[in-house]
Amino acid sequence: EDNVPCHNAMVARQAREEVGIQCLDHPSVSPDLNPIENVWMVLKTRIYRVLPIPTSVDKLFMVARKVWDEIEIEIINGCVESMPRRVSTLAAIKGKSLKY
Repeated sequence: EDNVPCHNAMVARQAREEVGIQCLDHPSVSPDLNPIENVWMVLKTRIYRVLPIPTSVDKLFMVARKVWDEIEIEIINGCVESMPRRVSTLAAIKGKSLKY
């Protein structure tokens, strides 16, 4: 979570509380190095290429599920394996903005 208003909405807080998720405090400008962010980008990019464009939430969910299942494990592993490099780069630039 990156302090986006929707993450702090009452419904989001209640949902986290119901399932026992504890959040860690971090500044709103902290670098987002979580590998899943890169996987989400792959997912979104591939969904945008699907034709015809999904016209309902149900169709979008079906497309997202199909696209998710087609993401190669090598892509996911590559995102995870890049973490040492990301952390080293972040340390070298003393926590400043980082594009990943």
